[in-house]
Amino acid sequence: MSRALRAPVPLAGAAAAGLLIAAVLGASGCAYSLVSRGLVRPEPFEQIMTRSVRARGIAPEGEVRTRVIAAAELPGILRSALAAEWTGAQIQSYQEGLTTLGLWPADRDLAGELVAVYAEEIAGLYLPAQRTLYLVDDAPSSWSLRLLSTFTRRDLQLEMILSHELVHFLQHQAFADLMDPDPFWRSQGDVASAIQAALEGDALHFGFASLEIEPPAADELRAAMEEANTTRSHGTLAEAPALLRLTVNFPYAHGYGLSLREGRALLAAPPASTEQVLHPEKRHEPFQAIDLAGLRAALPASCKVDFEDTLGELGISVLLRDLGSDEAAVVWEGWDGDRWLAARCEGRRELVWLTAWDSEADAAEFAAAYARIAPRVAERAGMTSPPVAQISGREIWIATPALAPVAVHLHALARCDRVADLPGVRAHFPASH
Repeated sequence: MSRALRAPVPLAGAAAAGLLIAAVLGASGCAYSLVSRGLVRPEPFEQIMTRSVRARGIAPEGEVRTRVIAAAELPGILRSALAAEWTGAQIQSYQEGLTTLGLWPADRDLAGELVAVYAEEIAGLYLPAQRTLYLVDDAPSSWSLRLLSTFTRRDLQLEMILSHELVHFLQHQAFADLMDPDPFWRSQGDVASAIQAALEGDALHFGFASLEIEPPAADELRAAMEEANTTRSHGTLAEAPALLRLTVNFPYAHGYGLSLREGRALLAAPPASTEQVLHPEKRHEPFQAIDLAGLRAALPASCKVDFEDTLGELGISVLLRDLGSDEAAVVWEGWDGDRWLAARCEGRRELVWLTAWDSEADAAEFAAAYARIAPRVAERAGMTSPPVAQISGREIWIATPALAPVAVHLHALARCDRVADLPGVRAHFPASH
């Protein structure tokens, strides 16, 4: 999913609450309420800002605007933030592309679902375009957190939220290119998700550090978040499509471990794929960047491109888990690059997708797995025939029957290069893409 479509760098939601509570057990401090009469109190704010600057090692430039809001205001703020980066037509094209790929139900509104999920999940956010930090004053908190706040004489929930979001504000000072709105992210879903993981992991790590507490172990935090997510039985997220349900915690659960390992160096050389986030041993491993711009001119005249993007290991895992729940992780762990293009041809959804794999065995495993879900892809997208996968060594091209004659020429039409980092990805794709 594109980074820009996510709620901009929000605080980890309730799924992380258990470990956050455990982490601050035994902390001490002066009694105060962080918010008074709808405003953050200046003295505690300055104390938290000083600790955040010391922990993250980035000097603030200018002031951050801070707004205390009610949870009821969040949907409107999120809708406005989304509209500032995506037009309605762009969102609709993206949704059409995801439906063609099989990742999104045609009868669910993507923008509406995004806003509803994040409005329920987040308790604070920093919007880079506005240089504004929002705190939700009436976000739900557990009885144990309220009890712990009483014992430690600290406003722990808002203090944790503020620390996290102040780290995002400081990130923006030093790494604006990772946070400022940029059309490039709209067609780079996989690398955008990887960057989001680096940003959120950094904010979790140094948010804990600014509270002057021992951070939880990465494995413990990830396990707690995954358990909380899988055991949900009600609520907006529990009822959301898999693309949201299975990815909303990814930046926090996996980015946090990256930050613990790499510290302040992480954002200076962030991951360029979700594969590099998911597998520490592949953190700087090259992969295939694929540009399908040459394919567009070869499409039949009756076709109009809806969207082009990279799905990545995380996205492929969601597709297979959503439409083929018995697939083992080994099926997607051999990912070495991909690029998909969705189009409308004479009113029908059509797909071309090129994937690259670490070995011929990995390619064969994915081709077999895709063949099992292809009928469900066709059903979800309203296709008359399922997309078909064809293997060529370590590459697989997937196409609907109407575009198969074009797909067989993908070797000549696709522009491929080995890249290992964000500068490499940016260099590979034209500025106009």
